[in-house]
Amino acid sequence: KVLLCSSILYGYYLLVLKDRRFHHYNRFYLLAVASFSWMIPLIKINLQPVQGTMKSTPYQLAEIIADNNGEFEGMAESVSSSMDWTPIAWLIFGLVSTIVFLGLVRSLIRVFQLVRAYPIQRLNGLNLVMTDASGTPYSFFSYIFWNRSIDLESRVGKQMLAHEWVHSKEKHSADKLFVELMMVVGWFNPIFWILKRELYLIHEFIADSQSIESQDSRLLAELLLAAAYPQQQHRLTHPFFFSPIKRRITMLKKNALPRFSYFRRLLVIPIVSALFLLFAFRNTNSNNHLLNLDKQYVVVLDAGHGGMDPGAKSAAGDKEADMSLQLVQKIVALNK
Repeated sequence: KVLLCSSILYGYYLLVLKDRRFHHYNRFYLLAVASFSWMIPLIKINLQPVQGTMKSTPYQLAEIIADNNGEFEGMAESVSSSMDWTPIAWLIFGLVSTIVFLGLVRSLIRVFQLVRAYPIQRLNGLNLVMTDASGTPYSFFSYIFWNRSIDLESRVGKQMLAHEWVHSKEKHSADKLFVELMMVVGWFNPIFWILKRELYLIHEFIADSQSIESQDSRLLAELLLAAAYPQQQHRLTHPFFFSPIKRRITMLKKNALPRFSYFRRLLVIPIVSALFLLFAFRNTNSNNHLLNLDKQYVVVLDAGHGGMDPGAKSAAGDKEADMSLQLVQKIVALNK
């Protein structure tokens, strides 16, 4: 269900939102996709029976969806109980999650090692770390890791610094940390890997549009192609030389006010509502839990009352405890 939700929501992004100039909206939309893909399948609303003969069309639709949800879950439980792969699945899941988490920790350690190893200058509320590390300049929260070979006073140097300053100001590193933590448990979903890369590219669109003077795409091309610094591999940082270059340059040339922009963004409301409807409803009287008939079950019927608690008595002297016992005995007799 997580895979299905994320696929539908990301498909909407590809068809309607991708490569449009509302970068901030796209940024938070992709973060919402990462969250809602987990939340929507967890929501369960029990559909109560409607008294009377007439049922409204919306209720009938919800009832059909609720029945299908129950049948789907029952089939899944039946398959999982007849072929118990749970221990092996959890072992594989835990192993891969551990590897992903260790990669995240390694990146954090590398960043803090650079902070401790090189001198730091305070610049407009930011920490400028002067390094010789490959792949710089890049940013991480309030730290900008600068390569000493780049002149801060040059035209190119000033624009690169402005670019990294936008990343820091917009708190793009918080997005990255959130996505990387989500990948620890969501690595199995290929949509999350695609979403992650697209989100990081949107970060670059935002930084490009706010830092390049007069939206000059020629200046951006000059900055991206001026030097061939090796790509750094810290997943949590924002390197200036981030690919693909073509999309970044093309994005600066696009009209700042695309047609139907608000309509495109509002289309997400019916899509999320439909997903909520498809996954949330369950019938309270549906048999969602199918038994594995290869096993033997003991069903205990508790009659209630009895012993020192006879329960209520009728005017004729009949005890509630005796009536409950007779009822349970009848149930047992009918279910041999």
